[in-house]
Amino acid sequence: MENFNFLPVVFQSIPEAIILLSTSLTLFGYEVKNNFKTIISISILTSLVLMCIRSFLPFGFHTFFGLIFLSIILWKKLRINIVKALIIPAFGVTVLGVLESIFVPIILQVFDLTMEEVLAQQLLRIIIAYPHLFTFALIGFVSYKYNCQLTDLNSVVISKSYFALIIIIILHMLFLAFFNLAHYLYEVHILSKALPFINLFVVVSLILSTILIKKLFFMAQGEAIMEIQKQHFKNVDDLFNSYRALRHDFNNHLQTVYGMIAASGNAEAAAYLDTILDEHDELNELIRLKHSALAALLKAKIALTASKGIDFHCSIQTSLENIKIKPHELVNIVGNLIDNAIDAVEDLEPENRYISLQIAFSEDCFLFVLSNFGVIEKHLLEKIFEETFTTKDITKHSGLGLSTVKKLVMKNKGEIRVNSNPETGTEFIVMLPAEEDAQ
Repeated sequence: MENFNFLPVVFQSIPEAIILLSTSLTLFGYEVKNNFKTIISISILTSLVLMCIRSFLPFGFHTFFGLIFLSIILWKKLRINIVKALIIPAFGVTVLGVLESIFVPIILQVFDLTMEEVLAQQLLRIIIAYPHLFTFALIGFVSYKYNCQLTDLNSVVISKSYFALIIIIILHMLFLAFFNLAHYLYEVHILSKALPFINLFVVVSLILSTILIKKLFFMAQGEAIMEIQKQHFKNVDDLFNSYRALRHDFNNHLQTVYGMIAASGNAEAAAYLDTILDEHDELNELIRLKHSALAALLKAKIALTASKGIDFHCSIQTSLENIKIKPHELVNIVGNLIDNAIDAVEDLEPENRYISLQIAFSEDCFLFVLSNFGVIEKHLLEKIFEETFTTKDITKHSGLGLSTVKKLVMKNKGEIRVNSNPETGTEFIVMLPAEEDAQ
């Protein structure tokens, strides 16, 4: 094993890893500023690991090992879904490799250097890496400054087929980068005269591949939204079918009441009438939301909780016609919170199987307050919004529910709070801006 000099590690490998991670995460819509210390520690660890294994693996293979290692670290440390944790560094390494394959041959020709001369001098090896690193860092800065990400992976659901296509495209780009460097690294100079055309081809291929990947992400997001909307339309149909059926039968119920009044007195008739009117008022209250998607969801959840022996009470004190958030995102937020509450109370004693949802308007924002008698332990309160965290059966729950809720609330410039104690149970409070305040 050769002796390692830490100079390239400190001045090349670590900066390269930091730029790679920061720019890649920025391009995919992840928060970098608040996680920068973690990114630096991950970069240092990755650089040291690659330094140790570089001499044991042939050229290029240590890169693929580094990708796998980096993906696992992103998954564990930043709580990024493992599929997305594979795509982010793979894309970053590929773009960085393409930039290197363009800049290095040009620099060698301009300064009349050979690859052997560069590899023999550590200072040259470090200096020659900076043009493509600076370019990639500039891409990240522009993406952050002007908020022009490739996509927001936080809100994209990637199916197996889309994941496979994205990886194939990335591998294609990576192959071009290695091919473009190969004749310099191995002294194959046959293609040297065609360098401008090869670089042009690589650049065009990189741009087209990036556009294709962006299209695939857009299609994946559209597919997920379509599934939500399909369920939404089904819920709407169920809601209004139920409402029409209730109105159709209401006159028959009134005639029955009149018959009871005549036959047995007012007490029994009043009790019967109260039951019917309660059900009718509940449905009318949902209609007054003026938000068909959420009304349909709540109607479905009321039926679901009733079948589980859970008392689900909705207090609707405002309409939602001026709320800014997209319908499917609001359904996602409220639906996940209700599902979480159902899980929390369905195994409790019957008298504690109670869920309350209050929808109100206060101080220029809409309030959604969901309460139940379940309790979240104090040391878990800070973890419940992490992407992979769950206290439930992992075969039934992915741990993405509350994580999705928080991301959607933050995306829509809202706020979410949670309080939990044995005396009062658990309360989630979501605040979302009205339309005029969310512009």
